[in-house]
Amino acid sequence: MDNLKNYFLAAALAGGFYLGTAQISFGQNVITDGNFTSLTPTNTGGQLGDEVTAAGWSSTGYNFVFPSGDAGDVAVTGSDGALSLWGPNTGSANGLTTPPNGGNVVADDGAYEVGPLTQSVSVKPSTTYVVSFYWAGAQQSGFNGATTEGWSVALGAPTGVYTQGSGDTSGTLAGGQTITPVANVSHGFTGWMLQSFDFTTPSGSNPETETLYFLANGTPTGEPPFSLLSGVTMTVVPEPATSATWTLLFGMLILAGNRAWRLYQKRSATNS
Repeated sequence: MDNLKNYFLAAALAGGFYLGTAQISFGQNVITDGNFTSLTPTNTGGQLGDEVTAAGWSSTGYNFVFPSGDAGDVAVTGSDGALSLWGPNTGSANGLTTPPNGGNVVADDGAYEVGPLTQSVSVKPSTTYVVSFYWAGAQQSGFNGATTEGWSVALGAPTGVYTQGSGDTSGTLAGGQTITPVANVSHGFTGWMLQSFDFTTPSGSNPETETLYFLANGTPTGEPPFSLLSGVTMTVVPEPATSATWTLLFGMLILAGNRAWRLYQKRSATNS
């Protein structure tokens, strides 16, 4: 019986230590306001960098934020006037809805005044981070025709990363990773998708500051394709060696517990 008690005590201590270290080492999100809920003016949608700002983020393109509960088919203010997306409130039963994480929605035009959405993040050198986010494709209301939408994402120096495309077409992100553009029907909505990209930071000081870039990719010009974004996180990828060590430890605990339980049952049967 004492062996069994000792086993459960060891398992509880090991499990608690693992969860504690995992949260510290692997679970820290370095993104500020990845749900775009800390807005100025408060709880007000509009053009990012023009009518409204989101904590930690900067914008240089025709990029907007729609408040929580408004997936984009209610008008917000922009430099060219009011703007909304096709959805139930604008006459298209395309299923446009808020993202699974429940946050606000950023909508970037991928074919007009294209410019990146950026944030400076504090990271460790020579470390792999996973950038995860929800995204979808939609179209500006009042326009017709099939479109395509996607995103390019990059982690790098603040200069020399973004290259403006020809005219109003999409630019590129040097060293970035790109979602293959998704085809979207006229007045359509692609549905929300979860995407993750891994980035390894360069060697340098600890910690160091890098810039995370999101750039909308869309076609064609004149049928405004909008790439939607929400729920951005950036966390350290667990090292395989560390994960393997903990897997081995728990495996040994399970074997020891199984042996202790059998001994306990055998003794109980003998004494009865």
